[in-house]
Amino acid sequence: MPEISDDWIAEADLFQGEKLVRRGRPRVAAPRQLLSLRLPPNVIARWKASGPGWQTRMAQVLENSAPAATPPSD
Repeated sequence: MPEISDDWIAEADLFQGEKLVRRGRPRVAAPRQLLSLRLPPNVIARWKASGPGWQTRMAQVLENSAPAATPPSD
């Protein structure tokens, strides 16, 4: 385990001038929301069998087939 020193702490955060530079994944305008959904096992198996990216493809199919938004009734 490395010894914690002043030099080590100084390098822990990255600054550009006075601004702290954020690391990691950039923030998105509309982050995905977690949803619990019960689907038949064979449906999940078929999507998974379609290969990597199956969740993104499933989301695209759902988005494309979503009903049009209806205005609330008074």
